[in-house]
Amino acid sequence: MEGLIQSIKKAEEEAEEIVKKAKERAEKIVKGAEDKRKEAFLKKEKQREEKMAEAVGKAKKRAAISCKKMDESLKEKKRDIEERFKKGSKKARDILWL
Repeated sequence: MEGLIQSIKKAEEEAEEIVKKAKERAEKIVKGAEDKRKEAFLKKEKQREEKMAEAVGKAKKRAAISCKKMDESLKEKKRDIEERFKKGSKKARDILWL
């Protein structure tokens, strides 16, 4: 009878040890999965930041080109106005001296 009790206790201890090892293994798996999930999230976040930086760079280039074109257009219009003014003032002088 005592041998049976000892074997039951031994089996319980072995079962507890197996449960403990299984729990540790499960915790490792869960931790590994959480680490991978976190790593994937950080990777996606970094990719988003890189895309945003790229988009900002492209927008700056487009804005610079647009400003340059607008500046050239304004200079051209200014030249046209100055030419018209010169022609108009010349006509006015010619009319006055006639």
